[in-house]
Amino acid sequence: AIVASVRPEAVRVSPGANIKDHEVSIPVRIAGISFIGREAGVHGVTEAGENLSATVRPSAEILALAKGAEATFGFQRADMLVFEDHDTGRRL
Repeated sequence: AIVASVRPEAVRVSPGANIKDHEVSIPVRIAGISFIGREAGVHGVTEAGENLSATVRPSAEILALAKGAEATFGFQRADMLVFEDHDTGRRL
């Protein structure tokens, strides 16, 4: 098995179903927004029930996202890190 990971600060958050061809886009429902100093932690849940988090600058567009609102988490494929399963954890 392999594990894919993306640093939270590499994730773009946009309102609604904002799918882009040039990046990996994951539709979510907003679970909440928390403040981390100058940044905001945006927490979402996928249709499959997976919890995702992103670290972004708190723009008016982001702050307007209500709990339960549709949003898209997106990132560049180059930002994805791939590792072997949890037994070795070696980066691939």
